Amino acid sequence: MNQQAAKLKIDYNHAKEVENSETRVIANNQSFKYKDSDKLALKNLNYEFCSGELIGIIGAAEAGKTTLGLSIKAIVPHKLDGAWGGSLDVCGKDILKSDVSTISRLVSMTFQDPESQIIGSSVEEDLVFGPENYNIPPQVIREKIKWAMDAVGLSKEFLKKHPHRLSGGEKQRLAIASAIICDPEVIILDEPTAEIDPVGKYEVIKIVEKLKKSSTKTILLIEQDLEHLVRFADKLLVLNKGELIAFNHTREVLKDTDKLLDMHINVPEVVVLWNELNKLGLDIPIFVTVEEAISVLRNYFSKNKGELVVKSSAEITPMIETEEIIKVEQMSFSYDSSNQILHDINLSIRKGEFVAVLGKNGTGKTTLVKHFNGLLKPTKGKVFVNGMPTNKKTVAQLSRNVGYVFQNPNHQIFEDSVEKEIMFGPKNLGWTEEQIEQKTQFALNLCGLEKVKDQHPTMLNRAQKQLLIIASVIAMDVDVLIVDEPTTGLDFSNSQLVGQVLTNIQKQGKTVVLITHDMNFMAKYAERTIVVNNGKVEVDDMTRKVFTNIERLEKAHLYPPQVTQVAAQLEEFGFTEPVLTVREFVNHLSWKGSS
Repeated sequence: MNQQAAKLKIDYNHAKEVENSETRVIANNQSFKYKDSDKLALKNLNYEFCSGELIGIIGAAEAGKTTLGLSIKAIVPHKLDGAWGGSLDVCGKDILKSDVSTISRLVSMTFQDPESQIIGSSVEEDLVFGPENYNIPPQVIREKIKWAMDAVGLSKEFLKKHPHRLSGGEKQRLAIASAIICDPEVIILDEPTAEIDPVGKYEVIKIVEKLKKSSTKTILLIEQDLEHLVRFADKLLVLNKGELIAFNHTREVLKDTDKLLDMHINVPEVVVLWNELNKLGLDIPIFVTVEEAISVLRNYFSKNKGELVVKSSAEITPMIETEEIIKVEQMSFSYDSSNQILHDINLSIRKGEFVAVLGKNGTGKTTLVKHFNGLLKPTKGKVFVNGMPTNKKTVAQLSRNVGYVFQNPNHQIFEDSVEKEIMFGPKNLGWTEEQIEQKTQFALNLCGLEKVKDQHPTMLNRAQKQLLIIASVIAMDVDVLIVDEPTTGLDFSNSQLVGQVLTNIQKQGKTVVLITHDMNFMAKYAERTIVVNNGKVEVDDMTRKVFTNIERLEKAHLYPPQVTQVAAQLEEFGFTEPVLTVREFVNHLSWKGSS
């Protein structure tokens, strides 16, 4: 049986399974418009979700994904006012005729930020909150706690821990456990991996996969990052500006790659690679994981070795050394005598560099970078900024040289207009009105915020807020711009926009220091990479050179872009140097006899 026939058989078997399952959610011409909005958030949607299915709900920012989830939870329209059209039945109940408390017994929803859902002072207290409110007997609650913790991989030792002392991945596991403990029929997870590192992301995805295999629950996973989702989602539902664009089996939806990319959806890199190779005329089945890509391409290259040629890679060009702007000498740091976070670190960052700092959560990367602007002072050793020792300068003094953009823009916005927000920093530097106006206008234009300069910052979308806090630091004309996870929660288009802004700042002669888990983003924009692991600098080299040793990165729980992983396993066919993007991979290929 050929691969295409095998795939069709899989689809057929899945269709029979769905046919014999129970319909959990059904929508007919479902529409919704938020109060005070002139646009429909959902437009005439028709869909049906069944028991045992895992549905990926995907789309760019403001596509309507979260609104769809909120409607199935009955928060829309009962708690968030607006105009409703059509019908929506959940587990046999009409949403319009049922209150939120009734639906909450049937549907759970976990949001992107787990901390916003934690209400107990211990893990146990957080878990019992829901069952106690439903008057479930204590003995049954104890059984449910054990089941829920086993399901998400938390041992009983966690029960007495304070939730805020958990890692990002552990907090998300707790949020999922709290959501499933009352045994809902429908589980909605809204971007549960957006704010955690690759290790935590993998842990959460494995939990979702386990839930799918061990129950007949209907699981709806709203996601921007599709790399893990496509491994086990039965179907994908695609939204764009409130409209349902596609709803089909995962591989069938992914085949329309160009359409998904046009909608700014973060299509897995290997699927983009498959699409580009097909455009070159390679007749190969779609692959949606790294493992599949390696298998298919190795087979294809072996069969076409005489015709298809892999051109040699260009040599890695070393950076031109410029003056040193940050210097770290034998620096160690601990919050107390028993908890040393950083150990004897030596490094220097030069003017005009674009440097990515990588590492899993808790490994010390953010602690290291907070020394660059004086937020933290070394316990041992020294840190210099423009030759100034940071332990002799205040954060306010260092802010003239180093600007820090934190991960959550909502924690940094306080003025009542975009323009005032950007002006705040320059005003506090004591500049003239002319200088303030000039720098503010420059930042507005560079970050594409001119058209929204009079809006209240809280009215901006997630990407605009991210660009606003970047603009607020750019306006201060600092020498070093530190950005912490700037692409969290952003779609493909907005991530590119942030990358272009940071690249333009670098072209102005500024130094950019990027803290990130987004390997595709850093591979595209950062020229140098520093990997922090267990409080030490594990790797410090040109980004392309860092990717020559994938095993070393994986030991630090970091995973290169998918296309880099694929090319590394095809060395026998001519991929002898790291490949960082799909375009690079395709550019290496040529047909025998072609120029």
